Amino acid sequence: MNILLISANMETMNMPPLPLGLASVAAAIRRAGHDTVLINLMFEEDTNRAIRSSLEDFRPHVIGVSVRNIDDQNMEHTRFFLAPVREVVAICKNMCRAPVILGGAGYSIFPESALGYLGADMGIQGEGEAVFPALVERIARGAQVSDIPGVYLPGRPAVGRSFEKTLDDLPLPDPGLLIPPGDDTRDLWVPVQSRLGVRWTALFARPAQSREDRYEYVQLTGS
Repeated sequence: MNILLISANMETMNMPPLPLGLASVAAAIRRAGHDTVLINLMFEEDTNRAIRSSLEDFRPHVIGVSVRNIDDQNMEHTRFFLAPVREVVAICKNMCRAPVILGGAGYSIFPESALGYLGADMGIQGEGEAVFPALVERIARGAQVSDIPGVYLPGRPAVGRSFEKTLDDLPLPDPGLLIPPGDDTRDLWVPVQSRLGVRWTALFARPAQSREDRYEYVQLTGS
């Protein structure tokens, strides 16, 4: 199947982060035998044109949209980031019949509310490297998807959650999906996580909601 992945983040508030999480999902989808194209809207001058061109040229069977942030966490002058993502979803649904699946750190904070506001077909809360390929496989067979842990449908919450026991089993992202065209990459930042989750619940720590009280490490090696 053709899987189009869209990194919907267009903000460079403090730094232009690369879509490391979505590229990891892309690697997992490719490992499952599917063709994958990833477009990063942060580096597109005309985002609508980039989306339309990808839809016309690639003709995806499934579309994944990554939601990085809900807002800028500025309590004095808050900026809401989901309105542009809703436009992305609308373009996809108007141009093709492929189901649109949401995911990402921002989506995982408010999965039910974000799914309703953005108007997508379904969403994945939490890690998508294992859940997304499983979801695509069900969609390809025309099978039921509501029983997959972490998958939200409109008006129907997910059945449980899905966590990888060993993060080292997950595929690494393809660098070719991360680096945008052009030679000037001096201002790019690569996000690195050596662990996931928190030991204690904190009201101010939104990322804690994506892993509950689990605490996972990644084995780091180097020469």
